[in-house]
Amino acid sequence: PSGASSCVSCPETMACPRGSRVDNFALYLGDPEDDATKQYPHLKERFWSSASNPMSVFECSSNEFCPGGNPGACGSGLTGQACEHCQSGYWWNSGHCEECWDVETTSLLFPIIPLVFAPG
Repeated sequence: PSGASSCVSCPETMACPRGSRVDNFALYLGDPEDDATKQYPHLKERFWSSASNPMSVFECSSNEFCPGGNPGACGSGLTGQACEHCQSGYWWNSGHCEECWDVETTSLLFPIIPLVFAPG
């Protein structure tokens, strides 16, 4: 019949609550016209996708980097495709991102510090 739909298996990289529809990703994107009771697939831990292309899924190097859930979600201080980069204001230290101290991000102090500690 016209307008009939069919069920499709949930991708292995996602968890699909009953009634999930790819069309409902607009809920995550904040479309105010959508009903908040509509379900959509969620990413499993260790997987990432962008909000602009939620069905194109990447595997991450760890659950800490990619906690799953909504498209675009990354672990603490992480950003980018598959959460492989530190956000602005963070730096990579022994397997995780740490927030920079104010003195590390101050553009005024940075050029002065090497002059103070340079060999005389």
